[in-house]
Amino acid sequence: MTIEWAFNAMYGLLSAGFWFWLNAQTRHRERLQAELNDLRKELNTVMLNYVRRDDYIRNEAVMSAKLDSIQGMISDLWKQPNRG
Repeated sequence: MTIEWAFNAMYGLLSAGFWFWLNAQTRHRERLQAELNDLRKELNTVMLNYVRRDDYIRNEAVMSAKLDSIQGMISDLWKQPNRG
């Protein structure tokens, strides 16, 4: 067993170990990237269905005003004498 043989053996083992480590890191990165893409899609879905509190209050106020207007019109119609 010479120093050259030991060096070559050690170099081969280190190269194989590095390859396995790099391969595992690549697979891990790909899994993380896929998970990140899934989270981004889910976030976009949530953002489409999300209504801010201010928007909700504004819409409720508009609908209440419209209903009050309709109620006023119906009350005015009931107050009119029958013309039939």
